Amino acid sequence: MTSSVSTNSFQNIKEVIKVINNLRDFGVESDKIELPKIVVIGVQSSGKSSLLEQIVQIDFLPRGTGVVTRCPLEIRLIEVSNYGKNFKPFAYFFEERNITYDDFEEVKQRIEIITKELAGEGKKIVDETITLTIFQTNCPTLTLIDLPGMTLNSIEDQEDVEIVTQEMTLKYIQEETTIILCVIPINSDLENSLALKLSRNVDKVGSRTIGVLTMIDIMNPGTNCEKVLRNQQIPLKHRYYGMKPRNQKDINNNVTVELAIQNEYEYFSNHEIYKEFADYTGTAALTHKLSTLLDSHIRHFLPDIFKKIYSTLLQRIESRKKLGNPFPTDINKQQKELRDIINKSLNVFKQIIQDFDLVEVENIEKIQIEDKMGRNYVDYLMDNYSEQNRELFIQSLKNVEMKKVQHELQKFRIPVNGFIPFQALQSQIRQYISNYEHKAKELLENIKEYLKKVLYFCIDQYPYPNHFIKKMIQDLLSKYITKEFKFTKAHIETTFKCYKESIYSKTIDVHGSETKIKQSFVTNSLDTNQKMSVYEHITKNTNFMKLTIFDVMYKSEQLQGKTIQHKEYNDVVLKTDEKYNTDEIMRYSIIFYQYMDNFRKQISDQIPQFIQTLFINSLCDSLFLNVVNSIFSNECKEAMEKNLKEDARLTEERKMVTQSLKQLKKAYSTLKSLQEKSFDYYSSSSVTCESEDLALHFECEDAYYDDEDENDSIDVF
Repeated sequence: MTSSVSTNSFQNIKEVIKVINNLRDFGVESDKIELPKIVVIGVQSSGKSSLLEQIVQIDFLPRGTGVVTRCPLEIRLIEVSNYGKNFKPFAYFFEERNITYDDFEEVKQRIEIITKELAGEGKKIVDETITLTIFQTNCPTLTLIDLPGMTLNSIEDQEDVEIVTQEMTLKYIQEETTIILCVIPINSDLENSLALKLSRNVDKVGSRTIGVLTMIDIMNPGTNCEKVLRNQQIPLKHRYYGMKPRNQKDINNNVTVELAIQNEYEYFSNHEIYKEFADYTGTAALTHKLSTLLDSHIRHFLPDIFKKIYSTLLQRIESRKKLGNPFPTDINKQQKELRDIINKSLNVFKQIIQDFDLVEVENIEKIQIEDKMGRNYVDYLMDNYSEQNRELFIQSLKNVEMKKVQHELQKFRIPVNGFIPFQALQSQIRQYISNYEHKAKELLENIKEYLKKVLYFCIDQYPYPNHFIKKMIQDLLSKYITKEFKFTKAHIETTFKCYKESIYSKTIDVHGSETKIKQSFVTNSLDTNQKMSVYEHITKNTNFMKLTIFDVMYKSEQLQGKTIQHKEYNDVVLKTDEKYNTDEIMRYSIIFYQYMDNFRKQISDQIPQFIQTLFINSLCDSLFLNVVNSIFSNECKEAMEKNLKEDARLTEERKMVTQSLKQLKKAYSTLKSLQEKSFDYYSSSSVTCESEDLALHFECEDAYYDDEDENDSIDVF
């Protein structure tokens, strides 16, 4: 995100960096909100430590051979501008903010002690940050993170140290908010620099990388780094800076940092080539660049950081609400609290299943299937069931050909002509009713599984004291769902048994349907005076016995009053040597069609009504009482009371969310205050109003977390 910054936005660079340091102290980064920072990277023995000491202008880092920096070291430099003549630079470690050090030999020793506490004895490298704040009169206000030097050689305590150091480096520099201070010993080829290679992996165009050239004074005779300082070799947006920090010989000869800076200035000022690069050589030039770049970097990202803090804070408020208050220890209060949680869970279940408006339900997308959820999804299943019944009906008509009808009639033949054998109809209808029964049970099963999914979702919305109690509630819910499911299933089975064993209908009008077909006509397209009844056209068709009931009934509807092609009109035969009774077959077809059509319409209404009333409504009405009565019954009482204690993980989660809330609230308040002081800066890019949740939370914050620690930070400016 980009932002223009007014000249009155902040008093100075120190205030900008102080804001970010405070946010870091508040633990904002633990909520995955990346803050602007300068990360110092380089290979082992590249001169990083000496470089940092010259920036700080104090000898404060431990020395030794091999791996010395084994943990990331966050160095916060605070420039003290108003001080008396007796002022001495001092420092403190973030974890020990009540202890200050003005003897930097003690600081060295303390760094070594903390390193051993975090990384253990030996040379092992770990990703545990030590945070050191230094107050000094001559240094810039900066925050830098010094990473362990990358090495290509394995060590005794850590054979994969090459992988560990490179992965750690990439982790710290990959975010766009990070400025990379890439330390490169220039007495080796620039193209072979591992630090530069890694920085280029994450910063392709070099827009946030500053190259620092060390060991510039020990390059091979006759060579120099003029081309690099001119930014003509592997160019970087912020260029390369030449430095001459103390080497091991200087340290052994007790050359002070102050003297080393003076020697550095004289070296570059008097050098035949480097004297032309005063803006890109020496400690003063580098620290000025770091200060201004970090300042602009922070200004660039701060509006976005504010938005992230705001949105994360709202998320934490919601998480805190869901976690509820600590579970009571008194048994009566525990039981009341558990009843309340169960009631809340099941009320959400009722809302989801009975209402169409689910806007207020959190994370409702978790129970979404095919873009539908809750009541809408249940209705979708029921509507789909009706459509499946219609398809079954059509398929059953298509499966019965006239010759099959003829076979059934002959099998159950009765001597009275014109009467349809009841057994023939009953055999066919029973066969197809079983298919509808399967679909009805499938609908019930699908709704049962979805209701279980919704119920478990609702249980997850509230903080049950522990997994045992939650599992007990889930088992009881499953038990009652199964009970109501079996009852409803038995009712459906009884219904279909009645349909199969009692083939009965008062709504079938065979005579009326026959008469309508016989009194409807088709016309010859070549001679409109030639007409034939639809009934005759169908029954005398040469392919009549190959037609299905679906074909016959479809033609009966579609041909009424229509003009048809001459060939189709004449595609009939006279009933001479007739081997089958077409009237009987047509009558059978009409009865089968009308009965199955009425049947499928009835069950398409009845089955959803049964499921809604006997299963869904029954669950919504009785679940709470059934579950509460069961869990507090004598059968469950002992197990329930024994386990009615809050899970330690839930307690810890509440503690972590509460701590995060506390930290984010501080960060939000800090930036909100800054916004009010610097309105021009935020006017186009920040959040301009608070949500009701946020305002309400701040009003009730004492119920969520303790008072702020008095020792969170030390301000000395």
